Amino acid sequence: MNLINKKEDLNLNHVIDPSKDCIKYIKSSNEKEFTRHSYSDSVVRANFGDFLISIIFNTNSIEKTIFIVNKFLEKTASPEKIQFCIKIDNDDAIFENNFLKEMSKFEFNFVILSSPKGRGFIDLWQWINFLFYASSKHSKFIMNISDEMYVEEEDWDNNLESYKNLEDDNIYRLRTSVYRNRNYHDL
Repeated sequence: MNLINKKEDLNLNHVIDPSKDCIKYIKSSNEKEFTRHSYSDSVVRANFGDFLISIIFNTNSIEKTIFIVNKFLEKTASPEKIQFCIKIDNDDAIFENNFLKEMSKFEFNFVILSSPKGRGFIDLWQWINFLFYASSKHSKFIMNISDEMYVEEEDWDNNLESYKNLEDDNIYRLRTSVYRNRNYHDL
C-alpha cells in the first residue's frame, strides 16, 4: 500500500477545475436533442431560463435517473418550469451517449455536466457547486438531491410556487438530514 497516494486521495483541499475536460450538455423542455458546450460557456436558455426550480444531483446510473425523472414527471404540473442539473462521468463514452439519449426523451430542461470521474465520491460536493453555477440564475428554488430521491405529492410544483416571495430576502434553506443544523459555506 502506498501511503503517499492514499493521503493525496483523501486531501480535502484538492480543487477541481471544471474548465478542464468538462462538457456541458443543454436541452430545453421543447427540444429533442442536447447541444454541446464548454463548462464556462454562458447559454441563455440554461443560465437565464425562467424556471421555478433547479434540481441538482450527481449520478452514475442511467436506470436510477430515468426512474426519478419519471417520478418527477408523473407528479409535476408544469415540466417546462423544472430544470435538472446533473453531473455524470465521461470515462465511458457508451454510458455518456446512452445517458444523453435517455434524458432527451423527457420534456424537462437539462444541464448535464460530463467530466472524468477523478477521485470519485470524495469530490462530488465540489460538483454540486459547479452544477449550481451552471444552473439558471433565474430559478426561484434550488434543490440538491441524491439520485434516489423523488417527490410523491401530486402537483408539488404548484404548491412550491406559492412560496415565491414569502420572505423579503427570498432565501430559504430546507435541510432534512441529520446534519440540518450544520452551517455550510456553499451548497
